Amino acid sequence: MPTWFWILIAFVVVVDVIVTAFIIKRTLAKRAGLGGVGFAGLARFAKLAGEETKMYLGSNYGGDPASLPGVMQGLVDRLSQRATEQGLTLDRATLKQFAATAVISIKAAKANEVQAAIQSVA
Repeated sequence: MPTWFWILIAFVVVVDVIVTAFIIKRTLAKRAGLGGVGFAGLARFAKLAGEETKMYLGSNYGGDPASLPGVMQGLVDRLSQRATEQGLTLDRATLKQFAATAVISIKAAKANEVQAAIQSVA
C-alpha cells in the first residue's frame, strides 16, 4: 500500500478521536449538573438549603406532624426563591428533595413523616 494511504488513515483516526472527545466532553458537561448547575453550585446550594431549613423550621414548625405539609410547602417555596437569587435553575422535584433531605438531616421530623409531607407539596 502506498504511504499516502497510511497517512490519510492516521489523519482520519486523529480527527475521529478529537471529534469523539469533544462530543463526550460536551455531553458530560450538560449532564454534570441540573439545569446547567455544576457540582460546586449544587454543593453551595445544599449548604445554603441546610442553613435556610434550620432558620425556617425554627420559626415555622413546632413539631406537629399535621402541620408538616404546609411547612414543607413554604420551605420548598423559600428554597426556590433562594435558588433563583443565586441564578440556579432547579426543577421543583429537585427542590423538594433538597428540602426533605435538609429536614431529615437536622432531625426536625421523622423520615417517614417528611416523605409523606413532601408528597403533598406541589
